[in-house]
Amino acid sequence: AASASAVGATQPTRLGMAVSEQERVTPKAEVVAFTAALCCASLAILRQQGLPSLTVAEAGGSLDVAPEVMLVSRALVFTFHFVTILYVRTFGDLKFSIGYKPSLGSCLKNETVTFRGWSRLYTFFTAWNYSLQTVYFGLAAACSAALVFGREDLISRTHLALTQYAFEICTGCGYVVTVMVTFVIWPAKVKDRMPHDLNQVHNVIMHNCNTMETMMEIILGRVPIFAAHCPLGVLWGCTYIFFAWARAPTIARLAKENGKSQGNGGNFVYFFIDWTLPVMTQIMCIVGLLCVLVVFYLGSIVVRQVVLESAALGLPCTARTLLFFLGSFSLYRWRD
Repeated sequence: AASASAVGATQPTRLGMAVSEQERVTPKAEVVAFTAALCCASLAILRQQGLPSLTVAEAGGSLDVAPEVMLVSRALVFTFHFVTILYVRTFGDLKFSIGYKPSLGSCLKNETVTFRGWSRLYTFFTAWNYSLQTVYFGLAAACSAALVFGREDLISRTHLALTQYAFEICTGCGYVVTVMVTFVIWPAKVKDRMPHDLNQVHNVIMHNCNTMETMMEIILGRVPIFAAHCPLGVLWGCTYIFFAWARAPTIARLAKENGKSQGNGGNFVYFFIDWTLPVMTQIMCIVGLLCVLVVFYLGSIVVRQVVLESAALGLPCTARTLLFFLGSFSLYRWRD
């Protein structure tokens, strides 16, 4: 009954005419206010703490290998990421099936959208995290280079703060991406027989190699992850939600280009950001998403602490690497 009444709901337009809830082109004010309040609270907490006191030795060095090794490995990962991003941006179109949840009160109808160019890349949360990881490896490589060439004076405090923030965000969020794709999104696509490209090489790289690379950093690197910085996960998630809302009408227009539009005012690649859901349902979805991000952020701290403890107990670097990489591999999916 709630779903049926939602479908018939209307909202005013600038011309004074009424349109159906399905044609909505803006998020609901209460949900925007709630999300903005979360962003402001997160920023206030982070600002109160000030910039982190990360040193160039911590950002660029390692307790197990020479700075030269860290420089080469980070530069290679940065280059690999850059090439992957250019490949996804340049080659091929993505025909993507979008599904909604009428059972939760959604008024939107399933759509098929073709993404091209940058829209194929940055519409998805995966690409956001993969790109942030690219930024991290670039910043961290610069810190390693400063150590190698004895020019620590070139690395500013802001550079160090951005390095730490990027690492803290992309480590926890990277595991969210991997786990959600492996155990939720991919199985759902297969079960519903929906077309997807998750088994293509670039997607396997972006959903699996991301955590492989951050695990390498946790084992070899010295960049810490602080529990007090967990608002970073909330801020990152809220930023993506605002982006998804701003982009929704454009994705609706992309559906019309296929000639089979269902008339949605906005489209979302993730159903839980759907702005036609009832207000409390939207808020609960947002809270659930942000709780997941925070839990995985705190989980990354636990993993790092276990790595440090195993090193303190004398477990060789090679053994630690094999052990934790095998643990990461258990989260990966390679094919249908």
